[in-house]
Amino acid sequence: MESEHIASVHVPQQNHGRRRVSGSGVPNLSQRLAIITDFADEIRQLGLSNFIYCDDDAIFAHADRRRQPDGEFRAPGLWVHQQTCPRNGPRLDGGGISISSPQQEIVMVASVPMTGDRWQPLEAGTLLVLKEGNVVD
Repeated sequence: MESEHIASVHVPQQNHGRRRVSGSGVPNLSQRLAIITDFADEIRQLGLSNFIYCDDDAIFAHADRRRQPDGEFRAPGLWVHQQTCPRNGPRLDGGGISISSPQQEIVMVASVPMTGDRWQPLEAGTLLVLKEGNVVD
């Protein structure tokens, strides 16, 4: 699996068309999304680029391609599953995770489906924004 290998990529300090945010403070969500979209577009040119990034306000999940069971590299690189966990409902167990709590909205992103539920494959180049258990449009 690609997660078993760690690679280092040197990104020059020059501005190669990357967005700069002026002003002080933390950029708003749309500005951060634009920056991360530019980064994802650039790094995807270097090879496989599935990643999850969190900035304390939102989670960004970028899907590209991955090695599939037949050995070929293609999408989906990531899968997503969103559900409402009912209060006092069944536990969600699988793939090393266990979730049980009061009713809540959850979104799970993984390189392969972790449960027998209906996971949706993400197309190469997809960038999801997640906040408070929901996909942000």
